[in-house]
Amino acid sequence: MSDIGLVDAALMEVLANDAALTALCPGGVYWDIRPPGEPAPTAYIVVSHFDYSAEPGLGGTTLYETILYWVRATVLGSSRTTARLANARIYALLQGTLLDLTAAGYVAMSCTRVDHRPYVEVDPVNKSLWQHHGSQYEVISYPID
Repeated sequence: MSDIGLVDAALMEVLANDAALTALCPGGVYWDIRPPGEPAPTAYIVVSHFDYSAEPGLGGTTLYETILYWVRATVLGSSRTTARLANARIYALLQGTLLDLTAAGYVAMSCTRVDHRPYVEVDPVNKSLWQHHGSQYEVISYPID
């Protein structure tokens, strides 16, 4: 049985299990937001859905599904370097990769970066800077069943 939520998990697993990315962003990989807690990590990855579409086939089947993910490195500090390097590592891990989606009941067709957006955010509490370097990745897959 196909489970689109497990496609999300597969993408996050690739990021969470990479030693080079963990060295740059040791705070972890999170879905949508970093959970509250102290001490707050100063470098982490956030993965979110940006868009989703399905191509219908005959008889109520789905030919393929497209998920657009927003994947960003978030790093505390005035230097953009660590966030930029983390984003480059994310690119190396995802661009052109055929994710193993068998546990999700899918076969990967492609994973492609389609946009890139760096930005800086000022923390409203302590006025420190958060560097964000992120990209959108389009994952296309088809359900096995």
